[in-house]
Amino acid sequence: MLVSTMKKFPLTGLLATVILFLFACDDSLELGLELQARDQLIRTYYTDTSSIACSVILVDTVYTNRSSYLLTGNMDDPYFGNIGAMGFSKVMRGDTAWNFLDSAKNKPILDSMFVRMRYGYAYGDTLVSQTIDVHTVASTIDTDQNYISTDQIAISSQKIASANIRKALNRTSFYVWLPLDRTFGTQLFQNLQQPNYKNVEVFENYLLGLRFSSPQSGAIYGFDPSVSVISFFYHHKPTDTSSRVFSLPLVADVSGRVSERSAWFSSIKPDFSKSAFLKTLNKTNSIRTERTGNLAHIQAGSGVMTHIEFPHLKNLQQNNKNVQINRAELVIPIADENFAKPNQFPPSYLSVYYADAQKRILRNQNGVYARVGKELQSTTALEADYNSAGNTYSTLDITSYVQSVIKGTNKGGLILSSKSNAFTVNRLLF
Repeated sequence: MLVSTMKKFPLTGLLATVILFLFACDDSLELGLELQARDQLIRTYYTDTSSIACSVILVDTVYTNRSSYLLTGNMDDPYFGNIGAMGFSKVMRGDTAWNFLDSAKNKPILDSMFVRMRYGYAYGDTLVSQTIDVHTVASTIDTDQNYISTDQIAISSQKIASANIRKALNRTSFYVWLPLDRTFGTQLFQNLQQPNYKNVEVFENYLLGLRFSSPQSGAIYGFDPSVSVISFFYHHKPTDTSSRVFSLPLVADVSGRVSERSAWFSSIKPDFSKSAFLKTLNKTNSIRTERTGNLAHIQAGSGVMTHIEFPHLKNLQQNNKNVQINRAELVIPIADENFAKPNQFPPSYLSVYYADAQKRILRNQNGVYARVGKELQSTTALEADYNSAGNTYSTLDITSYVQSVIKGTNKGGLILSSKSNAFTVNRLLF
C-alpha cells in the first residue's frame, strides 16, 4: 500500500527536513499495485521539522589567516550584539631594483603618500560616518602562523594614517586613499633610498606591519590585501610636470603574485551582551533554539554557527529492520528578520560540517575542518548557494549522512556555517 502523510509539530528550529523512508510492505490495496512482486512493494512516509533539534553554538577556532579580505570596522546588531573587526598585515619591500634617481642623478622630491586599500566588501550601515585608523604593529606578524579570529598583535602608539572612509573612497577605482602621516612617511621614503634597505629582512625589521581599525560603530568593511599598497608620489626637479609613483605592496611580490613572505589576518571580537538571545552564549554553553525565538543563528566570522541533529533517527532502524532511506533533504527557510536593514545579506554559501559529541567541528587527519560530502567518502563538499533574487538557499541533499546515522557510524550531528575559506560577518537567521 502506498501512503503519503505530512504532520505538523511544534518547531524545535526553523530548519525543515523531508525524509523519504522505503521499506517492505505486507499488503497491496491500491489498483495496480497487486501486479507488482510482493518484495518490490513500498510504503512511503514523510517527516518534517519534528525530527530536528537545533542549537546555536560558539566554536573555539575560526581561521582568518590569509582570508579573502582584511576586515575592519564595528557594527551593532540586535540579534548578535556588537561585532568589532581589525585587520593585520605585513608590508612587502616591493621592487628592490627601483632607481629613485632620474637620468641626471637628481634626487626625488616627495609630493604625497597614501595607504591605498582596495575596497571590496561592506556589511552594516555604510551611511554612518566612520574613520579608518592605521597603526604600525610592535611585533612581527609571523608568516608561518595560522592566525585565528581571536588573535591580536600589539601596536605602537603612533597612528600613521586616518581618514573618513566615505570621503576617502574613490568610487571609480574603489580604492580608499588614507593620507600617510608626513613625518612617518617622509622617513620611510628616505629609508627606501638607502642601500641597506634593499635587504628585505632589514626592511621588515624596520616596518613590522600594520593594523587597520575603526572606532565608530556602523559597518564592517573588507579590503583586498592582494592589491592594497603604500604609495609614494614624487618628482625630480621643480620644472618636472609629471609625477612618478613607488608602491610597497601589503602582500604581493614584484610580479603581482602573493608573496611567500606575506602574512595577514583579521581579528574579530563579538560582544553578545546586547544580543536579544545570545547573552549566555560561550564556547562551553550552547543555546537551544527554543530559547532564541525559534531562530537559528549563523555568523561565521564571530564563531556563531548552528548545530543540528536528528534525535529520532537512532531508533528508526530498531523499529523496522527493513528501513532504507531513499532521499533526505535539508531545507533552510530564511527568516524575514534578515532583511530588516539594508546591506545585510546572508552568506553567499553555506557549508555542512561533521560534529563531535561536544558539538564541535570534527577535523580530519590534517587538522582541517571535516566537511560533509555530497556522498559518503566524497571529496565534493556539500554546499547551499544563496539566491538573492528569491532570497532562498538551494536544498541540501543529506541522504548519505542520514543513512550513516541510521547505521550508527555518525552520532555527533551536523554544523551549518558559511564557507570556510570565506568567513565574513554576514549573518543568517533561519
